[in-house]
Amino acid sequence: MSGGTRKKVELAKVLIQKPRVAILDEPTAQVDVLSKHALWDVIKKLRDEGTTVLIATNDMFEAERVCERVAIIYKGRLRALGTIEDLKDSIPRGDVIEIQFDGLLPEGLRSELEAYGRLELRSNALTIYVEKGEEKVIDIVDLLKGRGVRVKKIMVKEPSLDDVFTYLTGAKLREE
Repeated sequence: MSGGTRKKVELAKVLIQKPRVAILDEPTAQVDVLSKHALWDVIKKLRDEGTTVLIATNDMFEAERVCERVAIIYKGRLRALGTIEDLKDSIPRGDVIEIQFDGLLPEGLRSELEAYGRLELRSNALTIYVEKGEEKVIDIVDLLKGRGVRVKKIMVKEPSLDDVFTYLTGAKLREE
């Protein structure tokens, strides 16, 4: 059997038992994209039916899709434990608000915007690094519109669990 098929069989053996606790190690490793999404749905259904599901994974995207709480372990030490939202909010000014606009920013508006967070301005694009961007974006857009700036596009991005991992552990993609 292929690696992906073996993973599906392993998960089926767990599901047949309807356990109170299921421990899964890299449940979707070597699985094709369609099967991966189907397996995530099966795992969530198992969880929703009352089974405690523990997943060991290095795939932060998978953890975000399936888990309610995440423990980040690095070099044998627990670095963080919490909900995905709480872990993402642990990064100071980790949310990014990107705004494209027409024209120029009026005089003095830049300093008003810097009160929200670190600011980067490039021609007709503004990037602001903030905490809880989903809450602050409305105030920022209202401020821009109130000063006559025509907003063309807005995007609010929160940190990924990969970002959380690197922030909390200090790990680098490549060691010096």
